[in-house]
Amino acid sequence: MTLKVQKSISVNTLKIFSFELKLYLDFSNLREYYFQAVSNSSWANEGYLVCLEIKDDIELFNELKRLNNAFGIGIIKLNKDDVSQSEILLPAVEKPIWIGIQLID
Repeated sequence: MTLKVQKSISVNTLKIFSFELKLYLDFSNLREYYFQAVSNSSWANEGYLVCLEIKDDIELFNELKRLNNAFGIGIIKLNKDDVSQSEILLPAVEKPIWIGIQLID
């Protein structure tokens, strides 16, 4: 399907994003949610953990930065009232994804 879309819009490359959406992030669920995002973004160029609410805790944010440096998953605080006003707290690290299929006309 991705290859059909790529061919139909006449582009040579696509950038694929993965978003793991959660309601609330704190230390009690950090590891579970973060590593779900890591696992579920293995096929994407960039992966994000998107949370409606993130506990305001400097230790939590420091751990998120450490995990971001180690695994590259970005963190987005979702603004439910205006999605365009959501904030990228930590950007994802882009990774190349190679699809081993050649397009044939």
